[in-house]
Amino acid sequence: MSKNVQAKDFYTERRKKFETELKIYVNQRLYDKKVITEEMYMFAKDFLINKAG
Repeated sequence: MSKNVQAKDFYTERRKKFETELKIYVNQRLYDKKVITEEMYMFAKDFLINKAG
């Protein structure tokens, strides 16, 4: 693989990881503000971690 293709793969992987972490962070803030329940937060967190992994 060329260096350019490897860099694109790396950045794509990093972007997906960042998006997952951002969604988990947003869900945590919603949970802290009592907008969503703990069950909803845990489901979303597990789903996002499994999707990213």
